[in-house]
Amino acid sequence: MKPNFGKIEQKLKGSFPSEFKEYISTFKKEDIILELFDEEYRILYSITKTEINDPWEGVANRSSDFEYYPEDYPEDKNFIKIPFARNLSGDKFKYLYFLCREGEESNGEIYIQDIDSPHVGRVKLSNNLELIKGTASEVGDTIRIDCIDKSFDDLKTIFSLTDNIVAWKDSFGIGGRENSGSKYEELALREIGAIIYESEKRSESFVKFELHYQSFINEKLVFSSKAYAINIWGLKYEVENNVNYRIFYHKFICVLDGLKETVEWLIANGEMTREQFNQIFNVTKLINQTKKGFNQIDYGVCG
Repeated sequence: MKPNFGKIEQKLKGSFPSEFKEYISTFKKEDIILELFDEEYRILYSITKTEINDPWEGVANRSSDFEYYPEDYPEDKNFIKIPFARNLSGDKFKYLYFLCREGEESNGEIYIQDIDSPHVGRVKLSNNLELIKGTASEVGDTIRIDCIDKSFDDLKTIFSLTDNIVAWKDSFGIGGRENSGSKYEELALREIGAIIYESEKRSESFVKFELHYQSFINEKLVFSSKAYAINIWGLKYEVENNVNYRIFYHKFICVLDGLKETVEWLIANGEMTREQFNQIFNVTKLINQTKKGFNQIDYGVCG
């Protein structure tokens, strides 16, 4: 398989990250599946195949589909969008993509957007390619890359709060009580609540996520919580109807950040060690907890 990077870059007038081109070029199959945290994605066929019949697989064709609501991302007007992978469920309109300036190479930051539902906004997933790297296996004519099997420390370096997902000021709280007879066994997300704030001004509409964690630690029951403002216009329908496949990463980024602060507090206060936490951390459980629906949805007033 010889990737078509040169032809695509000539059309776009911008370049994929060199590291991405080297990475994809190591695989000898045209079907390259990324097993990511929300679902599976496939590297676009226009990258890996000589001929394609599906226009939705074209990198250059789809580049302009990310121009919806430019007033929400005015900084993007000077950037070229380079989609490189597409989800494999439903209408298959969720794309992973890079940004770059004309005549330049992308810095490797990875974004996601559902181009069929642009009102849910775009989310920056990673500062680098570590998100899509993992153990590769060959299954028939397909390369499958397990991008999920990562440690908590790995996840902390990949995912971080973005310009449109920010921590609610002074929202972190933690406390506990004795729980005689319990043993150190888990630290888990228990609830996610949401408050929808609507305004006539798009720039003032947002959603607040309220996260609640619970842990059993050496005969102690500990509760923690933290809140986040998702500064993206148009999330009302997805939140009210728990449309997780569109807002999974909106939630996952918050879940990881809240868990990180909880763990750091527990370690700093001598409630557990980092080694103890690493022994019980399970990324699959965290994914399943994130995919649960909102426990409560309320409505607030802006301003």
